[in-house]
Amino acid sequence: MKHQMMEISNETRESIIRRLLVLLQDKYGNDLLFFGLKGSMARGDFDQRSDIDAFGVINGDKSNSFDLYYGDISINLSLLTFDEACRKVTSLSGGW
Repeated sequence: MKHQMMEISNETRESIIRRLLVLLQDKYGNDLLFFGLKGSMARGDFDQRSDIDAFGVINGDKSNSFDLYYGDISINLSLLTFDEACRKVTSLSGGW
């Protein structure tokens, strides 16, 4: 069953992102090396029905991905280890 996206304001979206960051900081502390957005939020072409795609880089030995929901709002979170993040960055083409 596909999850229906509800319309959310920018203020609500920003509040959810801040809350997610605080939760990650509480869980990983100084092992959370980076937190950022990807997808339409990062490109700036999101609308009120867009999901939230976020990622973090952690100092650890295991990457993980989560599909979360905050009410009807879909949040896709990827956590990469530092080594995996470095491998992904070095494998990018010259688009940066």
